[in-house]
Amino acid sequence: MSATLDLNRMESDLWNLYHQLDAVVDIMQGLDHPRPHPHAQTEQDRADAMAWVARDLARNAAKAIGKAIDEHSQEASTDVDVIRTLGEEYDEAFAAWLAAEEAADVPNATAELTDAALKAVKLHDQYRDAIFAFRPKTERGYAAKASILLRIRDRAEGMTDDRIVQLLQSMGGAS
Repeated sequence: MSATLDLNRMESDLWNLYHQLDAVVDIMQGLDHPRPHPHAQTEQDRADAMAWVARDLARNAAKAIGKAIDEHSQEASTDVDVIRTLGEEYDEAFAAWLAAEEAADVPNATAELTDAALKAVKLHDQYRDAIFAFRPKTERGYAAKASILLRIRDRAEGMTDDRIVQLLQSMGGAS
């Protein structure tokens, strides 16, 4: 076993232990079990029972770790999917905002174009705030959120000192 363990390595080591203990159980079952009388429990019987229990515990632990790995993978996928969807919706809102602003900046722009620009700004802000408010549960979720926030920062969209503090707090930083 290595000095640092991850769940995949631990699961693999436990399955190896299970298979080795299973072989021990098979070997022990093939041995003679002499008894002083028919109902006597011998040290051989106790060793058999302990090998069975150890084998079953190794199997159960390996299954539990495998299940935890699967759940973590699903949780990470969900985190990434949620933040990516928010990012895509944000990008669409940002593009709509720019287009609406361009249309509203035309001389003699109609009230409808001005209202469309205001609605686009509002939608953009809602998605931006949703991205800031989203709290990932996994490292992959944090990485996806950071990637989207860097894209927003590169556009210099409202990334004031207060927004940066909010960003750090949304990622679990002290308030």
